[in-house]
Amino acid sequence: MRGVRLDKAYAAFSTANGTLALRGLFVDPADRGQGHGTRLIRALAAAYPDHKWIVPQLSPEEFDGFFTRLGFERLPLNQVQMACALGTP
Repeated sequence: MRGVRLDKAYAAFSTANGTLALRGLFVDPADRGQGHGTRLIRALAAAYPDHKWIVPQLSPEEFDGFFTRLGFERLPLNQVQMACALGTP
């Protein structure tokens, strides 16, 4: 896991086997809509030009428009939500 900052944008990501997995992206709400996140994603793409990218479903729905504007495509949901009541095996 690595963390980077560019201006007012922060990202956490991992790389393995030619894949960059974006684990988190943050821009303070007061600074959003000014291109900070876009510049950081483009800088990471330039730093890892040969990597395939994935953004796990852990990202909130409000990021969907941000990522699609940058050329990402939504994949079919492959995550299962599970729960276990306390005290049950």
